[in-house]
Amino acid sequence: MPTSRCNHIPTVVGIVQQLAPRSILDVGVGFGKWGHLFREYTDIVAAETDPCRYARANWQVQIDGIEGHRPYLTPMHEFLYDRLYVGDMRDAIHDVGTYDVIFLGDVIEHVEKDEGRSFLQACLAHARQAVLVTTPARDTAQGAACANELEVHRSLWTPADFRALGRCVYTLDDNDTLIAVLLKTGVAAPACVPRVRRPARSPVGWWPRLRRRLSSALRLVRGATGPPAGPTNGRQEVRERIHGVSDMTAPRSRPAADLTLKDATQLGPELELGPRPRGTTLEEPPLAPGARR
Repeated sequence: MPTSRCNHIPTVVGIVQQLAPRSILDVGVGFGKWGHLFREYTDIVAAETDPCRYARANWQVQIDGIEGHRPYLTPMHEFLYDRLYVGDMRDAIHDVGTYDVIFLGDVIEHVEKDEGRSFLQACLAHARQAVLVTTPARDTAQGAACANELEVHRSLWTPADFRALGRCVYTLDDNDTLIAVLLKTGVAAPACVPRVRRPARSPVGWWPRLRRRLSSALRLVRGATGPPAGPTNGRQEVRERIHGVSDMTAPRSRPAADLTLKDATQLGPELELGPRPRGTTLEEPPLAPGARR
């Protein structure tokens, strides 16, 4: 596909920002997503302090691309990339110069393992800092998508495959994408984690909070009505003491201490489900006709 999953975007962009390359080769540009992101987080983000960098004529990072399927290319590619090479990446890599970073976004799985190893070694020979690779970490069968035979998945790669090629750091995202960085000698290893982390989720879920609120409501009920007069019908006793009416035809139910949230909210609009300030009491409703306190 000329696109890929989005989960690893923060990790890849974070690695590129740490390496701070002056030149990038994007192998298998597809729709152009990575070219857009690399341009934004190199030249465009620099416009915050240097407004002139926003204009294309003042871009300072060279971003080139290789694409084997010409129908994928659009005028957008011509704007984002400085130069585009059209052809099989295994051949085109020998026609390009050297780059600080060579990026392979979900392309290495489209060739057989032996050809892939040779291609990665060629990429290392043309990279000054690193070769950055993303690829599925589990088998994802794919045929000739978009009427393009180059889209067929032909191999599955593991961290061991990349470590065998030299110095390497890697990570997995939450959607089983392997992100590997093959590093040249003397280049500091980047942290393979997203630059923006999700806030930690609270360990207290909705159920404990609901139980606390229900317990507070039931304590208010017991405090306003006093202990039940007998074991006959706890729910009926609560109704009588709060509303001043008797419902002798009501079916027997659970004791007041076992009321659910639905039961508690049906006792009357006066009942609140939150804690009340100390020293306050529930206001009693007007007496029903003919009833006595």
